[in-house]
Amino acid sequence: MILHVVLYQPKASATQEELSQLVEALQAVSREISSIRQVRVGKAIDLGFGYSNWPKDRKNGNVAVFEFDDRSGLEAYLSHEAHKKLAMLFWNTCDQPTIVDVSAIDPRCGNLAELLVT
Repeated sequence: MILHVVLYQPKASATQEELSQLVEALQAVSREISSIRQVRVGKAIDLGFGYSNWPKDRKNGNVAVFEFDDRSGLEAYLSHEAHKKLAMLFWNTCDQPTIVDVSAIDPRCGNLAELLVT
């Protein structure tokens, strides 16, 4: 499985209307793009366990995680018209993004040794 992980925060200059459009576009990709297996969106929180290291200057830390079966599913998402609209809104309204794609397996049913191969 491929996880497309996006860490971001809205720009201070982003208007409520722009952010509403971003939310609508995110909902649209979630509904319209069949290669997306799951989407989770949330806000970074520090529950006091001592491991949180979200930069202190990023007060509005948001996270979006998209799950795909494979690379072709991610490619279908990235080339879809709904994603192109989301990307345009994202880059216009979000600041300091970090985006990473992760090859992931469920350790309950996958071979973890696959992850150790370089």
